[in-house]
Amino acid sequence: MNQIEKSLFEKKILTDINKVFDNGGIPFNDFLKKVPDFTYIKSIGWSSFEDFERFKRIMNNFNEIQRLIFNSALENNPEVIQQKQQINNLRKEIRTSTKSNKSSEIKKLNAIEKNFDKTLEEISGAVFLDDTFIERVETFLNTFSPDRLNFRLAPFDIFNDFQILANLKSEYLVNGDFENVIYTYGSRPNIKLSVFGIITSCPQKEDVRVDLNDEYLGYEDDELQDEAVFEKAFRNVFSSFEGFEKFFFVPTYPKISISPIAIL
Repeated sequence: MNQIEKSLFEKKILTDINKVFDNGGIPFNDFLKKVPDFTYIKSIGWSSFEDFERFKRIMNNFNEIQRLIFNSALENNPEVIQQKQQINNLRKEIRTSTKSNKSSEIKKLNAIEKNFDKTLEEISGAVFLDDTFIERVETFLNTFSPDRLNFRLAPFDIFNDFQILANLKSEYLVNGDFENVIYTYGSRPNIKLSVFGIITSCPQKEDVRVDLNDEYLGYEDDELQDEAVFEKAFRNVFSSFEGFEKFFFVPTYPKISISPIAIL
């Protein structure tokens, strides 16, 4: 790493973000204007890891964890004891039943469990997530952020809206998998980490990009070949996805993203 860093510095294509701003004596807005000219960067700062698979796992088990915690705290409550007994008895019936179709018993069990959750909410203040909500959030995450571990670092304590984002790949993790990273550093490390990589996205305050779909401006569909009409419609669908992608780790000004070489 030291050799790579030295070589890139000598070629003047590696920028130490912290030194440029802290020692440059320039206003923050002027610093932001320089960022698009950087190639390789290194930085140190406060950071966080965002493990979407872990998030989905927690959401799927959230209600059961709530039941375990508050159920234990209210184990002497007569109403809770009665409903628990109903649930346990019905579960035993379903397990031992020889019926091929147990849908009616399962529906009854679900209804009793929901009443049990309401009782816990009323007595203890527990909060349970709606099952449909959990399913929809999981579908959204599976669509836009499958198997993702994101890294987020803020180089400056004051201007913390400027952040460096990176998507980590499990095959390159020294610790083996995402779980070990979280257990080693925590979701929000309490020591400053360093990141080193090449800039892959640098949004500007005013979007200066040329929209490639503009090639169809000035043409009516009846003036285009059939295959061009189809391609135009298809590419517009991809364009519409951009709004959804901004929810999950697509940087917005003044954030930037990098392809990480190392996080230390």
